[in-house]
Amino acid sequence: MPSSALRTRIVSVAGVVLAIAFGLGVRRFVGGVIGEHLGNVAWGVMWVLIAYALTLRAGVAAVGAICVVVAIECFQLTPYPAAWSSRSVVARYALGGAFEVRDLVGSAVGVALAWGLSAAAARR
Repeated sequence: MPSSALRTRIVSVAGVVLAIAFGLGVRRFVGGVIGEHLGNVAWGVMWVLIAYALTLRAGVAAVGAICVVVAIECFQLTPYPAAWSSRSVVARYALGGAFEVRDLVGSAVGVALAWGLSAAAARR
């Protein structure tokens, strides 16, 4: 029987996979502004789950996730992500192509949602 920490990490990694699938799915099948915003929320959730799997601390995971999201979005102010995204689908999904404040807002909503759920789960 795996330890509680290992089980939590496995569930977090499974959540990462689900967040990626959800984000790609809504962008593909819903599309438009709604699909874009839901994809951004999933992006924020994904980063919290990655950080939570590493730290097992909801607050630390949320702070780490928002730092990564902001850093990636600010990196889009440089010409590199757009150039790389034009040549690679993976780069387009990982780095985006252009800075947009609404991407930050959607990702922050995802981070807050995942932080709240992680904190609630940790209290159980």
